[in-house]
Amino acid sequence: MATEPEKESADTAEQKPTWKQRLRQRLTAALEPVRAWATAHRRLSIAIGGLVVLLSGSAATWGIVVYIRKITTEEITLEMAYDALDLGAYNEARRLATQLRIRGDVSPDELGGPAFVLGAATLLEVDQKWGKAKSSSYLIAARYLEEASDRGFPAERRATGLYMLGKSLYLSDQFASSRLYLIDALKANPNLKTEIHKMIASASRNDANPRLAEALDHITKFLSDPILSSNQRAEGLLEKSQILYDLGRIEECRKTLDEIPSETKNRAGAIAMHGRLLLDEARALRNDPELVESGQNIRQARGKYRQAIKLFGEAQGHDTLESTATPTSMYLIGVALLEMGNQQAAQEQLSRTRKLYKETHEGLAAGLLEADILRKANQHKSAIAAYRRALTDAGRPRNYSNRWVSLNSFRERILTAYQHYLKIDQFELALKMLSKFPPMIARMRTIELKAETYRAATKVSVVLVVHILNMTSSFTGGH
Repeated sequence: MATEPEKESADTAEQKPTWKQRLRQRLTAALEPVRAWATAHRRLSIAIGGLVVLLSGSAATWGIVVYIRKITTEEITLEMAYDALDLGAYNEARRLATQLRIRGDVSPDELGGPAFVLGAATLLEVDQKWGKAKSSSYLIAARYLEEASDRGFPAERRATGLYMLGKSLYLSDQFASSRLYLIDALKANPNLKTEIHKMIASASRNDANPRLAEALDHITKFLSDPILSSNQRAEGLLEKSQILYDLGRIEECRKTLDEIPSETKNRAGAIAMHGRLLLDEARALRNDPELVESGQNIRQARGKYRQAIKLFGEAQGHDTLESTATPTSMYLIGVALLEMGNQQAAQEQLSRTRKLYKETHEGLAAGLLEADILRKANQHKSAIAAYRRALTDAGRPRNYSNRWVSLNSFRERILTAYQHYLKIDQFELALKMLSKFPPMIARMRTIELKAETYRAATKVSVVLVVHILNMTSSFTGGH
């Protein structure tokens, strides 16, 4: 029979709070004087409320970090890293997860846990602090979460892991990979289906090999949600209009654009889309057989081009930080100027777009078109530099994605430029291009093209030697 001290000891052990409970109790106690003061000084507390909002996040997080470190000096577990993550102490969650990775002190069924914490903390912190512009941070999050997926997401966090991995890949423009995880995440997270439908729609449209029918299906499901805000619905309608445009269903595209209210946040995107429709009308006039025969095609098309350029300028004036209307409009102004025959102005516009928006779809497309213009203007050294830059920026084929230049089109234009330099016997320039072909052009294919270049150069050299010998023979009377 247990003695009274033994019973008391057992009761104490049973009632001893966990470290997480102690942390919550400590935070509650620490905030109690603040609550009491705010109650007694309501007006003053309201006056300094903005400052408190700005400072409280970092102060509270630091308090969590200090306390976690104090009570975890003897032991670190994966559960502690999860708790720090759930409490928003992202730096501390990363520290604990890193320690666990170094020690390798996790059970076989938890191997993916530390990587999950590292990826989730990175993603959540980027979402909270910097927004969508930090694509490199999303890429880091994706790498950790891919590792977690390979090793096995923690069973109770698998649904969250799939969603976070798909989202981080999507936000780092890895659309083909993101689509696969997002489809799995859609099944595992029915509560997030609206957001996931929109990401799948965009990923399918922006893939290196677009899946437009699938994109239209998912954006339609996104728009079917009855509780969308007016801005969310407007964003969905703009996405749908772009998909319909890519499908060639122009009248449906126009009708969808007309549904977007003029006062919404994505007004700039809608204006730019109307500009694209005007650009197509200009092209139709320029290529109309009857107008070409009468010589009126250029004059009539010029008016439409000017209207399109005006709309693109207007779109830039209404752009927001979240929109891509400005780089889109700048690139399309360059395209319009080129089609109007103003090559110098087009080249300058495209160069400006490339420099300002280097890491965007428009920056790459502008750089490639700039290279084509320079080549056709016989500015070969500048053209080669531009092609080499475009090849570097394009990166690896598996990660390639560009809404203006498909993967096949990019390769075709690069090979066309190479063949051009081979044809005009500019072998040195052709070889300079070839040195930047991998990984966009397969290494074995590049070796074959290099051999072809050397053969062509040798052939030209032999012909040149024979020609010189013939000339010499004519001067010496055949001796």
